[in-house]
Amino acid sequence: MQKTPHLPFFWTLTVLVFGACASSAPLTDFPNGSASPAEALDAPSTDFDTPSSGQEGSAEASLDSLDALALQLLREPTSAAPTFDFVALIEATAEFSEADSLSLPSERDRFNKVRMRSVEIHGQGAVGDYGTAYAVIDMADGGAGSDFILREAAAWLGGGPGELRFRAGKYFADIGAWNRVYPSTFPSPNLDGVRREFLGGNLAATGVELHGGNAAEGFRWSTGLATDIERQNANLPGNGTGSSVPYNRIGLKNWAASCRLQWGKPESFQLGTSAWFSPGEVWTEGGETFELQTALWNLDMQTPFLGGQLAGEFWMKDGETEDSEGEESTTSMGYWGAWNKELGTNYSLGLLGSWWEHFKIEENAGHYYSGHFGYRLNEDHRLRLSLSHDNPGADWQKYYAVGLQWIVEFGSPRPSF
Repeated sequence: MQKTPHLPFFWTLTVLVFGACASSAPLTDFPNGSASPAEALDAPSTDFDTPSSGQEGSAEASLDSLDALALQLLREPTSAAPTFDFVALIEATAEFSEADSLSLPSERDRFNKVRMRSVEIHGQGAVGDYGTAYAVIDMADGGAGSDFILREAAAWLGGGPGELRFRAGKYFADIGAWNRVYPSTFPSPNLDGVRREFLGGNLAATGVELHGGNAAEGFRWSTGLATDIERQNANLPGNGTGSSVPYNRIGLKNWAASCRLQWGKPESFQLGTSAWFSPGEVWTEGGETFELQTALWNLDMQTPFLGGQLAGEFWMKDGETEDSEGEESTTSMGYWGAWNKELGTNYSLGLLGSWWEHFKIEENAGHYYSGHFGYRLNEDHRLRLSLSHDNPGADWQKYYAVGLQWIVEFGSPRPSF
């Protein structure tokens, strides 16, 4: 890791990704399609019919394209009864370790006991003819008792030019291939160390995203704008939730933009890249509040390998930090990979490895490795036994942990997937 006031290579990558997203938007004209299994929460399943001149009458036949679009978006909903689906998920986790002096004392709270890491309720319903709204609430125990967490609450809206789709509300941002995947569905019982370090776990944004393309056709893109972000880590008390602008918003710079491009399919080869930029994330340190410029860039892939599925991500983070010397630009990077293989109908095994540089500490890196063995009683009921080794970095305690994860779902098919 190095500290430098300028990073031309990093910012060139960020500008290229955002530029590519911008140039892709008007050219995309794909139909709606479902996401691959690794892409939680992609396009809605609702179809949107464009009104024709025969249906609307001769008076509307001369409408130009803008008026036709406005008429489509503002027309009355159909009289059909609305549909609503919900599903519940229970995840119990037990991890056992001799760790007693971790870098964060709160991390010890999750060990040597059984905890209900997640009790989720997912609900989804149609919004007339316009799209689908969904919400995910969770009573989650990160180690210090259950806390109420609003994971997501957003709506997918369609019917725009070129089959564009909008997502608005609070949602897991479309950055990287795995940010939108919940911990209970992640290929390993615990998240990789890279995204825990750079994103704080799963990164939830409050704002709007524009999506185009079709993952089933081999190409999709998205771009988003958020006015608030929240980090969610299922293994920290309170789930590690921390808003970038909770009660101390400073000014107009407290926003973030995202962009993602994705090519191919996981069953052959999938490649993706994402960028994230905020001119003034709000941080509070030492009783003072600062606006710090932050940027993230990612490259990810998925492909079949040795009879299983291989996935990997590379992340780079650049931004300002506050220390005794004032504002400086810091650059850190990290990468992780996971391999999972089904062993017949009921059994599976997997490996995960990750390495990262600490963002605010020079010449200090950490790594996290884990392996797990899974048994699936049926499609909605599964167990995973795991062994992991965590090395947070120099001067921090290294430790092993043995864990057991139990997951059961009931109700309609999970709306998020």
